[in-house]
Amino acid sequence: YKILERKYAVKRVGEVDLIAENSRFRTFVEVKLSRSAYPEEHITPTKISTIHKVAQEYLQRYPTKKKIRFDVVLITVEDEGIVKTVRWIEDAF
Repeated sequence: YKILERKYAVKRVGEVDLIAENSRFRTFVEVKLSRSAYPEEHITPTKISTIHKVAQEYLQRYPTKKKIRFDVVLITVEDEGIVKTVRWIEDAF
C-alpha cells in the first residue's frame, strides 16, 4: 500500500485517518486506539456516515478507477501504553 493522505479532513464534514491504495483498491482507513477490549465499539453509525461523506468528497476531487474499500484498524493498549493487539479488518463497512 501507498499512503496517499493522513488525517484527511473536509470542513464541516469530518475526517478519515488514512487514505491508501494498492494496485486494486483505494482504501479509506479508520484507526481506533483503546484500552478497552473492544475498540470497535467506538465506530458508530455516525462515524461510518462521516467517513463515507469524506470519501465521496475525496473521490470527487481525486477520481480513480480502482475499487473502493473501507477498512478499520483496531489497536488495544495496556494501561502503560504498550500495544496489546492490532487487528486490521478489510472491507469493514
